Amino acid sequence: MRSIENLINPYYLLVFLNSSIGQLLTRRNLRGSVQQCIYPCDTKKVPIPILEKSIKEQIEITIREGEEAYNKSKELLNIAKRAVEMAVETNEETASDFIAELQKLSIII
Repeated sequence: MRSIENLINPYYLLVFLNSSIGQLLTRRNLRGSVQQCIYPCDTKKVPIPILEKSIKEQIEITIREGEEAYNKSKELLNIAKRAVEMAVETNEETASDFIAELQKLSIII
């Protein structure tokens, strides 16, 4: 299902459909017990509350900030794993130098 952005913010739609109320509204249109999906004709039957534009924009900003933080945390985790591997394979000084070099390049804070 694709939303028309000038009618409804896709980030707001994502949050709404993943909320408990959104899940209840979509479950009532499920057909069968094996295939858990909603048919396109049934998506039109799901009522979506319209909020003020500022609230929808704040939801989008929050989700985008969360995505950025998630991606940064994955990047830092990979750097930490690599540093630990370096410390185990060679020595701690090599790992410290690796981290110091990344800090010089402003890759990590």
